[in-house]
Amino acid sequence: MLLLLLLISYVGYIASESPIISFPIEGQPPLQFFGSQDVCKVLFTYCNTLPLVEPPNCVAQIHIELIRQFTRAWESIISQLTIGPEFFIDCVPLNLDASQVPLFNSNFIPDYVPPDHFTARNSTHVVNQLLGLLKLAMKRDSKALAEFNRKRTEIELTDPERVSLYTQAVLLLPTNLFVLDQFGLSLLYAGKSTHAYKLFRNAVALGMWGEYMQRPVSKYVPGLTAIPWHDPTKYSVVKILENGYRAIREEFLYRYHNNQELFTTEQESLHMGGDWTEVRIKSSGHGLTEVSELFPQTLQTISNLPPDTFTSVKFSVIQSGTHIRTHTGPSNERLRIHLCVYHIGGARIRVMDKWHGWQEGKAIVFDDSFEHEVVNLGADFRAVLILDIWHPELPIDKRIVH
Repeated sequence: MLLLLLLISYVGYIASESPIISFPIEGQPPLQFFGSQDVCKVLFTYCNTLPLVEPPNCVAQIHIELIRQFTRAWESIISQLTIGPEFFIDCVPLNLDASQVPLFNSNFIPDYVPPDHFTARNSTHVVNQLLGLLKLAMKRDSKALAEFNRKRTEIELTDPERVSLYTQAVLLLPTNLFVLDQFGLSLLYAGKSTHAYKLFRNAVALGMWGEYMQRPVSKYVPGLTAIPWHDPTKYSVVKILENGYRAIREEFLYRYHNNQELFTTEQESLHMGGDWTEVRIKSSGHGLTEVSELFPQTLQTISNLPPDTFTSVKFSVIQSGTHIRTHTGPSNERLRIHLCVYHIGGARIRVMDKWHGWQEGKAIVFDDSFEHEVVNLGADFRAVLILDIWHPELPIDKRIVH
């Protein structure tokens, strides 16, 4: 087994033959990188010269430490060497042409044919525009960051555009949780699941996340018990919600059938086929919304909860034929509760590797920082009241809405 010395020597340009970086390895010649060299090619060439170590094992052992050391001085290194997105996946070639990525393999959704977005707009322009905003955001331009977040949801990126954007974005922000997760998801959506999960496992090895299937995209708090599904009987909040179910259900159905304008399309560009709408009662960090007064029975029920219990409340509706694709939530600081208010059957949710259904009047509790997805193959819509609560192990003085 190779023993890596946790030190990189930045030699500089003393002469044209001098390496930019010399990476000492115990018992072997140093791994050296010269100007403009392709990092992955150098690594494979080096591993092929070692007589007693299989090249795949050699690469697997060395490259994680390379990533760790390189990202400490990323801007300097990437400006002098050639690094591609495959660097984060054991340098395994991606062989991924973004223009050839299928939009969606709709195994879950009968008779769904995705629209052809390619002739409707200049995808290269869309991606370059978003990358430009991301570069400005890197310079602490808060307006550019807000504009990037707004445009990436409003534009509804196609899968090829997503691949093109995040294979470039990860080279700008290689330690950003959101960018790294989106890069992995773009690979996952493109059918490159082996590559995606290798990327996620490498991120865990680097200490960015605790579990490769648990990837909060905004904030990861180490040390909190990480399980995908929680026993709802252990949460007093659940009993209060279930006791108020009938009034909440009646109120929801009245508004749903008489005030459809209240229910807006979910903006994360995650669902395929069908439709996914929501109406927010309380938003994290912003308090009650302007429509909350239209749901007095729901407000009455949640008013019985301890004030520091929950961070946001909304109704979420998915129509028949909807698939909400694999994704993760923003933080492992919270847990998510679904109180089912309408469901005749056929809808399911996967959190990590287990699927569950919904039952009217009953609540489920899960950690949405774990990978999850939803499908509705039933004949009618499914509606839930979603309430986010703090992870019970998060100290009270750390319960800050971001």
